[in-house]
Amino acid sequence: MIEESSNNDFNHKSEKTFIKITANLRLNDLSATMKMFDNFNEIGRAFARMQLIMANGGISSTKMIREDEVTKLAAGINLHIDKKFLESVSKLIDFGMSDLLEANMVTGGCTFSAPMKREFMRESAEMILYKYSRVTQQKFSVVGMVTQRGSVANVDAVGLPDVKDADGIKAAMRTLALHLQTVEQFFVGPLANEIVLDPIAIYSAI
Repeated sequence: MIEESSNNDFNHKSEKTFIKITANLRLNDLSATMKMFDNFNEIGRAFARMQLIMANGGISSTKMIREDEVTKLAAGINLHIDKKFLESVSKLIDFGMSDLLEANMVTGGCTFSAPMKREFMRESAEMILYKYSRVTQQKFSVVGMVTQRGSVANVDAVGLPDVKDADGIKAAMRTLALHLQTVEQFFVGPLANEIVLDPIAIYSAI
């Protein structure tokens, strides 16, 4: 049996094995996001430089564009951010989500997220984004199984054993894994209104 979002009696808390969500698709490509953060200031400076060149007579102009002018303009249009801040954001994304490619859909007051394997896709993520945009105009359907619900409490750090009290290396590694789970939940745990799906199929609803 499949719980379908298109049905009037749709219940996102259903105990049915499969769930089918039909809505506009939001594509979240963390690899592309990482690349943008890593090159954000360079991209901003390139954009600002082109604006200054065009404002000063185009590429045929003999006026020299100073580097401080480029940086000032980039900062003025919010395309230049503190380097340390960018490095910190990039590090957090890399730790928590790395190469994640995710399909996001919002319906019935809930966000449904489905992580996808790039190697199983018929086309590259770049081609899909080029064709459909990061937020699609047409509706898609995702069929999958629920793996996590943000409304369900996870085991937190309270009451977890201390690594120094572990009985041997094996116990210490298991304890570290438990503590790591609490850190991972902070970075990648589902939001309160989010449901994570193991996708079986994603296709155009048209």
